Amino acid sequence: MPVRNNTHTTLAIYWLPAVVWAVVISAVSHIPAPELEKAADAVGPVPIALDIAYHVSVFGVMGALAHWVASRHLGSHAKWSYFAPLAFAIGYGVIDEFHQSFVAGRSAAAEDVGYDSIGAVIGIAAIIAVRFALSRTKRGPTTGRS
Repeated sequence: MPVRNNTHTTLAIYWLPAVVWAVVISAVSHIPAPELEKAADAVGPVPIALDIAYHVSVFGVMGALAHWVASRHLGSHAKWSYFAPLAFAIGYGVIDEFHQSFVAGRSAAAEDVGYDSIGAVIGIAAIIAVRFALSRTKRGPTTGRS
């Protein structure tokens, strides 16, 4: 009996990396402030630039993963393959900050959502740039007119 390609199963498999990444983000956000302070004491003070870099890089990966999924199902040139993953990453950033407001010693910060958004845009742009570069490589070198 041939195996049918089930769109829902395929979609779930494509979303798996983004969902796992979201769980990792949530787990880190669930660490109470006293535990983070213990870790910070061991390595010294953490500069604000490191916190910003954390948000940008973590949500850059989230944006890239979400764009990869969306482009697989919507088409890599469909406008929603850009906007849906951006909305997903920013929405998750808002939910994550809200979640943090319930963790001991932690709080929600609007500027963190801003850094998350910047990261998501960078992650999506990186995937687009890589795809563009790969498509140019597959086409081969272009010849100029003499």
